[in-house]
Amino acid sequence: MYWDYWGNVQVELLPYLPYQRLNYKTRQLMSVLNRKFKEGSNYYQYDDGHSGSVWSPISNKNLSNKQWIRLFSNKKLKELKEHTWKEVPGGFIESSMREFAISFNQAVSNEPIRMINLILSNSDIVLDEFVDALYSGLQTSENIDKVPTELLEKVFNAFPCDNQSQRANCICWIIYKIKNTNWSQSTLNLLKSIAINHKDPVMGKPNVTNKKDKEIKSIDMLQSNSLNCTRGQAAQAIGHLLWENKELFKQFKETIQLLSEDINPVVRFASLHCLLPTYNIQKDWAREKILNLFETDIRLVAFWNARDILFFSYDKERDRILKIIEECYYSEDKELKEIGSYCIVEMYILKNEFSYIMDDINSIDEKQIKAILRMAINYFDNVKYNEKVKMLITRFKEVDYDIEDSICRLFYDNLINLERDKEFLKDIMKSATGRRSIHSFIQYIDENAVSILDFKEIIIESIKSILENSKQEKENVYYYGDELSKLIVGLYDETVGKKQNDMKVLSNQCLDIWDEMFKKQIGSIKKLSRDILDR
Repeated sequence: MYWDYWGNVQVELLPYLPYQRLNYKTRQLMSVLNRKFKEGSNYYQYDDGHSGSVWSPISNKNLSNKQWIRLFSNKKLKELKEHTWKEVPGGFIESSMREFAISFNQAVSNEPIRMINLILSNSDIVLDEFVDALYSGLQTSENIDKVPTELLEKVFNAFPCDNQSQRANCICWIIYKIKNTNWSQSTLNLLKSIAINHKDPVMGKPNVTNKKDKEIKSIDMLQSNSLNCTRGQAAQAIGHLLWENKELFKQFKETIQLLSEDINPVVRFASLHCLLPTYNIQKDWAREKILNLFETDIRLVAFWNARDILFFSYDKERDRILKIIEECYYSEDKELKEIGSYCIVEMYILKNEFSYIMDDINSIDEKQIKAILRMAINYFDNVKYNEKVKMLITRFKEVDYDIEDSICRLFYDNLINLERDKEFLKDIMKSATGRRSIHSFIQYIDENAVSILDFKEIIIESIKSILENSKQEKENVYYYGDELSKLIVGLYDETVGKKQNDMKVLSNQCLDIWDEMFKKQIGSIKKLSRDILDR
């Protein structure tokens, strides 16, 4: 660099680290930097600026009731201009309607009952901005469960919602967060009205977009918009009530049907919040609605836990279910393809379906294979399905894709039963020649305190296979030679001093492997040599 570059950032940042925790080299570096930059960095000093948070003059102050009443009824606040800041240590003071409303929001969140009573007793003089702040504060309050539902309903009635403000959304959030489902008929009717009649979302005008998707074509945008619209929040609130109180289904049955038949895909997606708990209440009715949604828009299968409905419905709707799963599996959408792969392999394991797919591994791409193995391993430790899962893993070991994550998980999740899975391990470790799978194998032995001799056949055959095929390996065997060295040294250690013939044979096998590794310069040869010669 032709300008004074290195050290400017370091001299500013290093002093903020705990000095006692710095190593010797870093302390020496600080001494050098302090000599070089006696007055601090040449580039990172801003002495003429000020930064920090913005808050109102009353932020975090304990105001009396009279002071709050004077504030939220003061019409002159509407005339205050924003961004007239007063610099104070740590930030700025701004006297504006917005900042005063934010402070009131925080006060409501901390003391919801007090602030509700204060607002209700002065409902004729309170400014709309503070009503909105009241709703917002109740929505975010951690003490909302302590507020009687009757008191909250007085707020709903005194300050009704509309299509412009966020009050409707806040009402839905409040109902969703409160465990108590003992709401009056008036509130239940209000919730139904919001779910069906509110203007948010507007068809063709997404609330959330990204650079790649501005028309809600992707599953991610479908999910995000359903969560960030008022009718979607109403559906979540209804779903919450149904999970807690099945008796409320009669109240909401018509509303749920209208949501599931809405022209807006965002609303149809949100309707699943109601339909999933309904499945536990009126199975046949809910099943038909859910499957119709899937068949109308396959993206809706990506709804949380919706995949369970496919399995619950299999016995009665086999053909429809298999068709839906196939459509997901062959989808161009990555998330749907993954969901389809999960369903395919579970149906194969549990119901013996989709054999024609599992038998044709050349037609399965890498993403599908990884999803299939990820799901299959969930059944590995199940006695009923263990052999079937092992057969699947063995079948996929020859594919030209990296399946090491799946092999490693067998060890990391402690799924191996040596007596049951010994032959499988012999076979799979010959092919799982990546560093991670070998490392996880070693870690499994160490953490489970088992004798490495129990795995002697697996180790010997695996390393021999690796050495024989080292020239053909996709992943350079020299990168994980140290892991092989650890295995062979550990195995050799177990044979030292033992006079049994099988131990002598094993010891010689270890030495033969060392010779081969030495010839090919694989692993920690010098360290291995020293370890063996010291015995």
